[in-house]
Amino acid sequence: MPSEEKKNPWAIATAPIESKYLEWICIASGNKDGNEWAKWAAYPPNDAIRKRLDEAFGPSQWSFGVVGHEITDVGDTRVVTVQGRLVIDGAHREQFGADSVGKKRGDTDFYKSAASRSFVKCAQMFGIGAECRDYPFKHTNGKGCKYNPPRFKPGQKGGSSSSNQQRSQGQNTPSSKPTSSANSGGARQNSSPGQGSAGNPAGDKPSAEQWARFRELRQSFVDAIGNEKKADEEIKALSTRLRYASDSMNPKQLDHLNDELGKLISSL
Repeated sequence: MPSEEKKNPWAIATAPIESKYLEWICIASGNKDGNEWAKWAAYPPNDAIRKRLDEAFGPSQWSFGVVGHEITDVGDTRVVTVQGRLVIDGAHREQFGADSVGKKRGDTDFYKSAASRSFVKCAQMFGIGAECRDYPFKHTNGKGCKYNPPRFKPGQKGGSSSSNQQRSQGQNTPSSKPTSSANSGGARQNSSPGQGSAGNPAGDKPSAEQWARFRELRQSFVDAIGNEKKADEEIKALSTRLRYASDSMNPKQLDHLNDELGKLISSL
């Protein structure tokens, strides 16, 4: 009797994660005319990604480590940015994760949180948990709403059925195994969100939707601290720390800046 054909591990890894294992993460919040509001994005938790990697490749075929970190004080807030590297079956991706906390608190927990976000973002660069980007944002209102995430409905799916089918078939990953550092002369792949790639050259311009999100986040930040000049100064400082020039950002850079600004707002 012929043996059953072994399933492509990349197809297993990039298949959509069931919504019951996903979470909502607050990316922006504020207070307008005395009414608190929060904006949420779908997010694949660290544990869901780890289980998926174990299932697809086995624990010995992947690893994650922190290759650098930076702690910056922005006003009364302390921001930690972690650069992590995820290696899967010889290929690797690097991404940044950040979290913030009041200066009076210890930095152990939010350092771990930043590393966890870096891990998830690295995995999404491989196409694992990337379907979360297809879920529409959620908006909540009311006192303390930024501490009360919405719930996923049973069987809820994000994006179109065709995009989910493509992911389940592994079509969002290269047809061959992703290039590893061993066969690329040791060069880092996507070592920062600002570097261009074959599918996203550094010369690409951000979309109108990305800039609209930036303007929305900026206004939320202004509303949160009550001082437009100070808000713009801190946004400029954040952009400088990320080494992004506001007049020449590519789509990945603006997405990263928006993510970090959203996390800064949610910490206020």
